[in-house]
Amino acid sequence: MRRDLERRDERGEALPVAILFLGVFMTILIGIHVVIVGMGRMAVQSAADAALAAAQAAGPGPQECDGDTTTMETARQCEGVLAARIAIAGANSSIIETRPPAIAVEAERGSVTALVFGGTISPVFGGLEFTGQACGPLDDVPITELTGTDAWQC
Repeated sequence: MRRDLERRDERGEALPVAILFLGVFMTILIGIHVVIVGMGRMAVQSAADAALAAAQAAGPGPQECDGDTTTMETARQCEGVLAARIAIAGANSSIIETRPPAIAVEAERGSVTALVFGGTISPVFGGLEFTGQACGPLDDVPITELTGTDAWQC
């Protein structure tokens, strides 16, 4: 009887172990993906919020900021782009800028909109791109002009 106990049949035990290993591995990968997506969305949205705040506080005058002397941007656009790039760089290299930020100033409506684009690499789906958008009224527009819904509607 002792010999029978020592010669147990171990066939068929590898499949459940392999399934368990793959299940744990996929759970870890999905968890990492969820964290990376959350971090990416938060980074681009905070960059858009920073760009909006900088564009709202800047003056309305023209300014050259992109190195192209044939076009002139407004100071609001320059300050917004700079703030967005600083905020994306502050994500500590986990989120990179995929496209230049876009700042749209609509002086007649009294509003400014900031779009920020960032990306990262997920172990599950590969490259991902995120978009952050922020919109708000300009700081130097008189309150009488903001009574309409145009300035508050984004």
